[in-house]
Amino acid sequence: AASSTASFLYRDTNAGTPTITAAASGLTSATQGATITAAAAAKLAFTTTAQTATAGVSTGTITVQRQDAFGNPTTSGSTVVGLGSPSGTGTFRDNADAATITSVTIAAASSTASFRYRDTTAGSFTLTASSTGLTSATQTATITGAAATQLAFTTAPQTITTNTASGTITVERRDTFGNPTTVGGALTVNLTRTGTTGTFRDTTDTTTITSIAILSGNSSASFLYRDTTAGSPTITAAGSGVTSASQTVTVNAVATKLVFTTAARSAVAGVSTSTITVQRQDAGSTAVTTGGAITVNLTTTSAGGTFRDDATDTTTITSVTIASGSSSASFRYRDTVAATPTITAASSGLTSATQTATISAAAPAAMVLATCVLNASSVPCAASFALGNSPGNVSAKIDIVDAFGNVTPPTGTTSITITSGSSNFTVSGSPVTVTPPASRSATPFTVTHANTSAGSTTITAHAATGGLADLTFTVQK
Repeated sequence: AASSTASFLYRDTNAGTPTITAAASGLTSATQGATITAAAAAKLAFTTTAQTATAGVSTGTITVQRQDAFGNPTTSGSTVVGLGSPSGTGTFRDNADAATITSVTIAAASSTASFRYRDTTAGSFTLTASSTGLTSATQTATITGAAATQLAFTTAPQTITTNTASGTITVERRDTFGNPTTVGGALTVNLTRTGTTGTFRDTTDTTTITSIAILSGNSSASFLYRDTTAGSPTITAAGSGVTSASQTVTVNAVATKLVFTTAARSAVAGVSTSTITVQRQDAGSTAVTTGGAITVNLTTTSAGGTFRDDATDTTTITSVTIASGSSSASFRYRDTVAATPTITAASSGLTSATQTATISAAAPAAMVLATCVLNASSVPCAASFALGNSPGNVSAKIDIVDAFGNVTPPTGTTSITITSGSSNFTVSGSPVTVTPPASRSATPFTVTHANTSAGSTTITAHAATGGLADLTFTVQK
């Protein structure tokens, strides 16, 4: 009451020229403009949206603004703004994209400055604009891969064993900066290898393939590799319009079996064969030198067979050693029995190897009795026969044998004379003849005791030719 005025103050955080109004019921309102200027600069802010660019290509314009604490742009004085990126390959460019820069200046009477960003590494990087005394501004820049120019293996070189598939091998398309890229739609990648025994397989290891497809929207594709031969083949991935990628696969053999690598041997009784070699191999029959030394045990089905050292043929052995770093070992075989024995090489954890040796009789050396009949009954041939009551007799044929008792034909037709050391025992059917290729006399001879007198005598069989030892046996009454 008794006053015509009232007073107040006005405050605003937004720079500008707002209109303030005073109004009361029944009275015409009063309006007045207020001018709000920005406060002192307190922070920096990006006024452009986050940028996306292709590797090696600059972004669009990026603008940074100095603002007061309320977000109002400020124009007082000039401000140098430093620019930073965590990427080791990123660079800042002036807004004309003509020069590389590390800072921009917000000029006096202006609130902003602009620049561009370029990077050769794909990814998302936080860009920072900073100035002394002001809160920094940050914004993410996204860099995508450029067009594909090359292929590269993203998996390390594989080490595998023969006849076993590798782990997954992945090939990737990349831009000129080495970034994986999905640009360019589907890409067929042809697969080749050095050597002749390797195959490429799908990732389930069910199908042999010669190529893979990097599908549209993808940067990579995968496959497996398998080989039957030990070595270090080079595999190559190639696609149209891109540089090929190559990688070495190390293929090691793992022994699964023993195998004789020399042909079946033949020898004369009592004489060693030539060298016999046994080798450790993988399932694909590739020689294996890895796995350390192994002992190979040697056996034969012949009671007269022995194994001999290969170097000197002077020592009887029962095993050989395949040395570490070697795939094979050798030995010789000797037998006194003419036959076709099976020899076996065996080692723990490996499939054994078997082979037949052919042993033939040695040179004719002696004579033995064959098909003996005593007093009309077949009996085993022996060194002595008891004839029993007169007139008792024994008959037999004669075999030619070598020094080990193996029957063998004489070198020529051989006549054998059988004589008695006593007149009480008579020999009929003498001489008998052995004619090659037979080794036995065609007819028997017979020794008979013709009287009742007791006694005994030595019967001698003598071959005039061939150098055969005489055959002697006794008969008695």
